[in-house]
Amino acid sequence: MSILPSSAAAPLSFESILSLQSLDDEEPAQLTEMSATEKFLKEAQKTPMERMREQVLASLGLSEDALSQMSPDERRAAEDKIREMIEEKIRQGMNGGDKSPGSNAEMMEQVA
Repeated sequence: MSILPSSAAAPLSFESILSLQSLDDEEPAQLTEMSATEKFLKEAQKTPMERMREQVLASLGLSEDALSQMSPDERRAAEDKIREMIEEKIRQGMNGGDKSPGSNAEMMEQVA
């Protein structure tokens, strides 16, 4: 017994195989670039701490994806370094200005 078609069956041409394959193909999802408004809104919705964390990650040459792929010990060390750098930025922001900030928003503006 053979799994191959019997010799009486007509062989399929290359074109017919391609057409059969394309019957189930859906159109690939189109990647659309975010509009300027969408980019602005995404950035505006971030908290000052989220923006500061992104800045620190960028200065270390890291991303959230890179952090998630680290071993637990490496990630813990990286998170400790990130926390220290954020704390230092906040201290610099609080001590570096001529006047003390009147609100949290002013403090975060000085730091960023």
